[in-house]
Amino acid sequence: MSTRAGAVGLLTGLIASVINFLLFIIQPDAFLGTSATCMSYPFWIAGVVTALMIIIGGWRAARRSGSVLSGRLIILGALAGALAGIVIFCLWGAALAGQAMWFLPERMIASVVVSKVALIEALILRTQYAFLALFLGGAGLGGLGGWCASLQHSGNIETFDRADPQMVLNASITAVPASMLAVAVAAAAFNHLPNGVSENVAKLPLITALFILVVGHLALTLVIPHETGHAIHRCAMDEIKMAAYVGIITAPVLLIVLVFANIESLYYPLVMVSVLVCWVLSLVNLLVLIRVVLPKRALFPAPQDEKRKTEAALFGTIAFSNAPRLVILCAGCGLAMALPLYVSVLSVLINLANAQGGSGVNWGLFKAQGLASVGISAATVAVLVLIYMFYLKLGRWWRKNRL
Repeated sequence: MSTRAGAVGLLTGLIASVINFLLFIIQPDAFLGTSATCMSYPFWIAGVVTALMIIIGGWRAARRSGSVLSGRLIILGALAGALAGIVIFCLWGAALAGQAMWFLPERMIASVVVSKVALIEALILRTQYAFLALFLGGAGLGGLGGWCASLQHSGNIETFDRADPQMVLNASITAVPASMLAVAVAAAAFNHLPNGVSENVAKLPLITALFILVVGHLALTLVIPHETGHAIHRCAMDEIKMAAYVGIITAPVLLIVLVFANIESLYYPLVMVSVLVCWVLSLVNLLVLIRVVLPKRALFPAPQDEKRKTEAALFGTIAFSNAPRLVILCAGCGLAMALPLYVSVLSVLINLANAQGGSGVNWGLFKAQGLASVGISAATVAVLVLIYMFYLKLGRWWRKNRL
């Protein structure tokens, strides 16, 4: 379900990015805010078209998911919309935020020389607000599309295709440690900005990384009992047990990371709230492990044959995996691994490195942001695909020659 919905979201974001970029080429001043044409018809057309596309994408994602439950249709639509928003940010929005004149006072816009502190603050604000607006706005509009789809469905029983990649579970397991890395880098990288930069602005990349971490942690917490209910063998329960362990250790590891990366950040209110939320979620995962996961796992006896026991420990059920579906799973996990660091840290650093106080289109910035986001994602996906294809071959060889 989530795999099909996610694919629709990524495609929606790609098409919307192309349309936005074409409109930007027609009249860049309407987007940059550098002349009297600011917010003219290309700007509004881009906004309306993007919103409509995300709503339609959320509707399509919900319909294509195969779900019949209203709540799940809305969630799947929101998932597709959020992914569409992330794609738009990566391919177009981050670069636009790096040169538009939003969040700069009028006296700064009119000035030939923009102060370094004002420019740094504006770049951080624009970049992170652009991501949050596209992510949250996309989730809301996609959820609206999912709600529209729910009006055409009614039912209480769903049939799950267990052959589909279990994208939410695996992507959540991947996203949590990847977000933890983004938190560590953001806490350290933006700790030494020039004097005069507001603390609220300097902490924004860290808050964004923590927001992504909390979202991933929450998704992991919610999906573990769901997957437990649908597990039909011990190897699946072993994977779910591992997911529960990841959820349990998230809060302690987060605390350690912040202490070593930037202990002063723990006194910032939003950071404290994020850490507190993660502790609550970790405790919930501990309870779920004890009361739900381990009792269900005990219902599936361990293999008695030593060779099968070794196979279960080393390879699980990968020998029975479908290679194309495994590639799809690697693609989803690769994006979950690469994007937290890019959206919270690298996108901001690229904009800061290409900062310019004047007007005009910096096409090199679009190229740099596109290469960074697509390059990192593609490289991560490629590495995961190679690892898992080798693991698949090794698992099949073991089953053929050792059993």
